[in-house]
Amino acid sequence: MEINKDTKKIEYKKGINYVADKSSVVSDKEYPLEANFPKNLMIELTNACNLRCAMCYNRMMKRKKGFMDADTYELILDNAAEIGIEMIGLYTTGESFLHPRIFDFIRQAKEKGFRYVYLTTNGNLLNEEKIKKIFESGLDSIKFSIDGTSKESYEKIRIGGNFEVLYNNIKMLREMRDKLKSKLKIYASFVLTNDNSHELKEFKNFWKGLIDEVMIVIVGNQSNLQADEFNKFIPGELKDKIVKTRDHCNLLWNRIIMTYDGKFTICSEDFEADLVYGDIHNESMKDAWNNEKMKKFRSMWKTRNFSLSPRCITCTSDIEQSDALKEVL
Repeated sequence: MEINKDTKKIEYKKGINYVADKSSVVSDKEYPLEANFPKNLMIELTNACNLRCAMCYNRMMKRKKGFMDADTYELILDNAAEIGIEMIGLYTTGESFLHPRIFDFIRQAKEKGFRYVYLTTNGNLLNEEKIKKIFESGLDSIKFSIDGTSKESYEKIRIGGNFEVLYNNIKMLREMRDKLKSKLKIYASFVLTNDNSHELKEFKNFWKGLIDEVMIVIVGNQSNLQADEFNKFIPGELKDKIVKTRDHCNLLWNRIIMTYDGKFTICSEDFEADLVYGDIHNESMKDAWNNEKMKKFRSMWKTRNFSLSPRCITCTSDIEQSDALKEVL
């Protein structure tokens, strides 16, 4: 892999994945090197997962699998409260319901006064007992990664998942919410790929009555896959319409992201934890947010010098693709 210093094109033997437009201007006022503290914190409770989804890098991850311990979690929450964090997302690279203390952790965050606690799940590990605990814990919202309306397409993408189990769990959750008159929000995400694009138009209708809101996104290159490997996931009708340029990454300015062992990372999809800028055990959240390494990561985007993270060039996970979606909606 080589990076052309003039155009910032990342070049592979089999093509060009992405062009970071050098002419784009990132405002110093809107995106300063020293940023205000964000309101959103994402915590990787575990990087383990019970599924092996086709487009997800988790199945290829080399990093040691682990679970956040209670002391690290409490330290993170205390630091977050000090800088005014309001929202806590309890997920990044793994399945949070694998964590044996997930409900204790949700409850702990709510008892500490954080306004909004949320998570994303594949939903396959839930059952009646766990669903009851969701309501008891005080969780504000839950999002299910579904990506299909049929057993065939869902289980082809969410490898190891069971469509009937997922459907029944969501149905049970919705019925219990209605019975309890709970304010829990229920969301579903549809990651548009070549294997499910034919079901996109019926997705909302299929889940209507169970889901409050459906979120549709085009599959992103989250793992620095080479062009030919990533392109097989993109629906054919969108291959020439997906925009692959952007001028900044919001994550470096609008949220703090923690790994299960207490490291600060710039990316919620940093599966190998190689974009780390500190450790909560050695440096407070207040100090880490604007430490020198974090400033270098922000400068990387502002100057288009991706030597710190060539992988950021090929990432399409945070790019607005509304125009491309109009083609299939």
